[in-house]
Parts: sequence; C-alpha cells; structure tokens
Amino acid sequence: MFSLIEFFILLVVLNKTVLCIHGFHSIAAMASDMPIGGMIEIPAAALALGVFVKRLDFLSIGTNDLIQYTLAIDRADEAVAHLYDPLHPAVLRLIAQTIETGARVGVPVAVCGEMAGDPQLTRLLLGMGLRDFSMHPAQIFEVKQEVLRSHFAELRARVSRLLRYDAMNMQFRELRIRRDKACPVCGDHPTVTSLIDYEQFCGMRRGEAEAPAAVEISSADYEAMRERGDDHLLLDVREAFELGICQIEGNVNIPLGQLPARLGELAAWKDRLVVCQCKSGRRSMKALDTLQKHGFRKLVNLQGGILAWGEHTGDPAIAPY
Repeated sequence: MFSLIEFFILLVVLNKTVLCIHGFHSIAAMASDMPIGGMIEIPAAALALGVFVKRLDFLSIGTNDLIQYTLAIDRADEAVAHLYDPLHPAVLRLIAQTIETGARVGVPVAVCGEMAGDPQLTRLLLGMGLRDFSMHPAQIFEVKQEVLRSHFAELRARVSRLLRYDAMNMQFRELRIRRDKACPVCGDHPTVTSLIDYEQFCGMRRGEAEAPAAVEISSADYEAMRERGDDHLLLDVREAFELGICQIEGNVNIPLGQLPARLGELAAWKDRLVVCQCKSGRRSMKALDTLQKHGFRKLVNLQGGILAWGEHTGDPAIAPY
C-alpha cells in the first residue's frame, strides 16, 4: 500500500494528465468525468480508509487478496490452503468496516472477489450493507435468487449482532438503550401485537404441502450406480462454456437459467431417475427444486458437484476451476 503523500501525488499526476490532453475535446470530456476508485485488498487499506476515502469516487473490495493477506494464507500452498477462511471474524470485520465507511461518506462500495459470487454468503454481505456485487455471469442467477428472497432490514439487524459476538466469552457485546414509549412494538400503546404470517406473506397458501426434502447422492454411491448400469439421466446445469473445462461422460446439459423453458426436453424422465449436477452442488439444488415443482418424481443431487466427483475418482480430465 502506498503512503498518503504518494496518494496525493497520484491525484496531482492524474490532474496534470487531464490538462495535457485538454486540447482534445472528446478525450477531455471523458477525462474530466473519469471516476477514481480504490481497491481494498490488504488490511492496511481497510483500516486507513477514513483518511483518503473522501477523495475517491468508488471502492471495490477484492476479498480474495484481502482474506489471504489478513490471515497470512497463501492459497497456492497446499500445506496452508485449508486455513483460507472467508468467514474469519477478522475478515468479516474488515469488510463490514469498509462498507460502513463508504456508506458514511456516500462512496459506493462493491465486492469483486469470490465471496460476491457465493450464494451462501449473499445474505451475510447484504446484512453488512453491500448493494453492489461483481461476479462471473454464471453465478448471477443463484445470487439474484438469494437477493430476491432477502429482507434487508432483518438481515441488517442479524448481521450487526453477529459482528458483535465475542467468541472467547461466548456472548454478544450488547448495548442497553432506553425504551421508546412510542414504539409500536414495545411502547406504552403498541399497535404491532402479533407475528406476520410468513407462509402467506411468501405466497404459500395454508394447507399447501411443502416440496419434499432434497435427496443427495455421494460421489462414491453415484460411481457404484454407474458401474451397475442403473437407468438414470445425468443433468448437468452448468453453463455451456464450463463443459469445455471438464464434464462427466454421458451428461445432458441444460444451463440452470434455461431449464424452465426447456423442460419439454426432459418429459420422458418425469417418472425416471434424474441426477442433477453442477460445479459444487448449489446450482443443481436449484434445478432439483424447479423439477420438483413441475412434477418430476425421482430426483437426486450429486453432492459436491463435479469438483467432488473429480476428487473422488481421481480423473485427471476433471480439472478444478
């Protein structure tokens, strides 16, 4: 990370560059509106952000490097790669602090690392106040679904409490505040006296049965199924370009985003076994849910996806990506 003096020198150099090209009107128009942003990829940048954030137009948190440098973990070193943890308290607090600092001064913050494309972390980041996610196009659908199912205010309260958790003493650091007599929930004359009907709120009618729980099959069990020659369809819901990286022989590829429109291609398998598979098992769970809602009766999800399959079989053609 450069020093504060170097930062201001950089701004001066940029301004001089704009002046040098001022004679070229089209370029000058572009340069005069050119936003200047900052990458937050090391702890020092996150901790010192308040010093220079007002001079920036946007921030982008590179979580891959931020995690690596915060935890002193080299992901390329197999001896310590397992210690790479995006949920480490130090990492979460640096990310939350960066988002909060940006919001306080009106500077937009985005996350552009792997965390942004992980749907299991979407609600956590939303609860921190993040609204800009940068990810591979193949991950947009899953993350979007998590966003649409989220209640921002509720997540904000839960994540704020999570960040105050004292793991050493196994208790939350909590603040005591004076009761608001006009509060509609706990005031002297409450108007909110019952819980919301979340089933009705989410569109599920009373008495409507929930979809059966998803069944997963391990790589070992699926390998045995293939060796026995059991009748089944292997449905790969990854994007077409991912098949060029690696694939399991005999699959039928229908990308998750196209599945609802292409269900007719699977009509013959409505009462026969369908094994759903993706990269790591998350997109295929979404596909399984879609198929269940359209009357497919025999469905299983390949646990861990093609990555787990490649690790189990040791097939050199299954390259991790």
